[in-house]
Amino acid sequence: SNFLSPTATHNGYCSFVLQDDSNRAISNFTKHHVTHPILPLIANNDLEKQLIADTICIADPYWLFIGRNNNPHGMKGREEHTDSIDHNGGTYHYQVAGSKIWTIRPTEELREMCDEIDIALKGSYVITVEEGDIFVMNTRLWWHQTEIPGTTTTFPCDDNGDSDSKSRGVMMESSSNGCTSSNLSISYARDIYLDGTKPTVGRMHMSTLSGSWATAFIPKGTLFLTEADPPIGRTFNEMEANCELVVGEEKCELVVIRDIKEGEFYVMLESDDTATSDEEE
Repeated sequence: SNFLSPTATHNGYCSFVLQDDSNRAISNFTKHHVTHPILPLIANNDLEKQLIADTICIADPYWLFIGRNNNPHGMKGREEHTDSIDHNGGTYHYQVAGSKIWTIRPTEELREMCDEIDIALKGSYVITVEEGDIFVMNTRLWWHQTEIPGTTTTFPCDDNGDSDSKSRGVMMESSSNGCTSSNLSISYARDIYLDGTKPTVGRMHMSTLSGSWATAFIPKGTLFLTEADPPIGRTFNEMEANCELVVGEEKCELVVIRDIKEGEFYVMLESDDTATSDEEE
């Protein structure tokens, strides 16, 4: 498309999920466009090969991220967030073209896990991934935000003016203080299962969630003062809900009906009365 053309001048940053293989969309994409459909892990013997096969599984869907930034300064993606991942693992991200800057910081849950095994974590980290890089992380345990570098965004160079980015063949332009990256960024992500479990067949593994989320752990029974129509997700499924709306004469209270982890989206239990009220409006 014109957006992917080297001469394109349009700016934009989008993502979409490829997860339906009924018309062989996933199969054809994997065959013709994917360099690493699985993690390129090295096994030194047959025992290690079998261990990898028994414990690591990659989900079929791809989450694709495409952006172009012809502006001088960086273009940020979605605001800092965590992802909804309900399995033991995370995602791996392959940078197909260009560069992307990740700013990540650990959740309190991750800090507590690391404290138990005497691993010290910094407040935050900034990682630049470039063409050919694979970045593996559990995006539920790390707050994260990405940015597509601009035409004047610089990366650290050594005393000789070389950078790791330039050696990998990414389009670069020299500057007095460093090196700048290509303005086109393409990457994809896939879910990793690390405990021997496998994705449920027929289940939608990836989706985009909109709404509000907890910035810290919130115990069951916590009350929130809220507006009459809170901007959060809703469900009729009691297993998916983590809060419910209690309407009083003078105020509404959002009551937490189970513990909510840091970064988890608020999902309100929808009652028949609430649904009827919405329909009447």
